Amino acid sequence: MSLINLLACLAYGMVGVLAIGAGSAALASDRNRAHLVTWLICALVFALMIASRTLGWEEAAREALRAGLAENDFVNRRQYLQKPLVAVAIMAGAVILWVGWAYANSARSRPSDLYIRLVQLLMGLLVPLFALRIISLHAFDRLLYGGSIRLNWVLDGGITIAAGALAALYIVRQRQRINDRIRPS
Repeated sequence: MSLINLLACLAYGMVGVLAIGAGSAALASDRNRAHLVTWLICALVFALMIASRTLGWEEAAREALRAGLAENDFVNRRQYLQKPLVAVAIMAGAVILWVGWAYANSARSRPSDLYIRLVQLLMGLLVPLFALRIISLHAFDRLLYGGSIRLNWVLDGGITIAAGALAALYIVRQRQRINDRIRPS
């Protein structure tokens, strides 16, 4: 396993632990059960990301796509299939971002609701990111993986860091709520 994969797995693991902590905080503070479910799904998503990195699921999916293209004699014409798939993945990401941002901004009443909606948005953005990495169109690969700072790392790392920060903020917020209820007036 490369150093980058190891660091990514460690970051995913830390986010998973924070998400479990946030789920525990949601349970302890009597928050909506949807908060608990969201944090448990977040922990599961990041656990699956660890599994994907360590077991090579993403590479296997990419190879299966290439084998399917070769089997159906699309090898030389694969760009005709990949270009629309890349366009759909990019549009899906844009729609998820737009709808998710509008949904997140509708939660102005409580910070904890905003944290939940933002982490749901981040998990939604992982879908088109993984789709783009699996589709593997050469021109788009240069954008994702080229250069000294790779867009793939920025997106993956940014989503991971943001999800971890939201989980940590959620834990702090819920502990404050619990302490405010316990503290005598």
